[in-house]
Amino acid sequence: MIIYLSTQKQIPSNVLFKRGKLTTQERNIIKKHPIYSEQILLYTMKNTKKNILRARIVREHHERVDGTGYPDGKIGSEILLDSKILSIADAFDSMTSPRIYKPNPIKKPIELIKSLIGTHFDEGVFKYAKTIFKEVLKEQKYEELRNINPRCATK
Repeated sequence: MIIYLSTQKQIPSNVLFKRGKLTTQERNIIKKHPIYSEQILLYTMKNTKKNILRARIVREHHERVDGTGYPDGKIGSEILLDSKILSIADAFDSMTSPRIYKPNPIKKPIELIKSLIGTHFDEGVFKYAKTIFKEVLKEQKYEELRNINPRCATK
């Protein structure tokens, strides 16, 4: 999380917190955040094989299995498994959490992610991730009920 927040300093606030649709130029600025994250990790961590691998995982987390991702346009097996896991987890978090550009969570995030298998996401990763996602959604629903009336909610 600290790395993510640190990279946001590299992106102008008028782009980062824009409520409307981003222009092509603004999207290109946003697409640089995996590179900034990688650079921060490489600069701040001890230079070991494990840390270099961690930095690569972060750099690749917006790559897509069909090659249309960024920053490098890697395809399928060129993308580390850990990067594919981070990618699907990041997408799920984005879909289920309010954001400045999207104040309401997406209603059916698991179905949306499933529809993007083979383009954005790896099928094998999804098979394992969906079980975890279902548990997270149950917990979120429980918290919503608890926030409405704490005395009525039971687990």
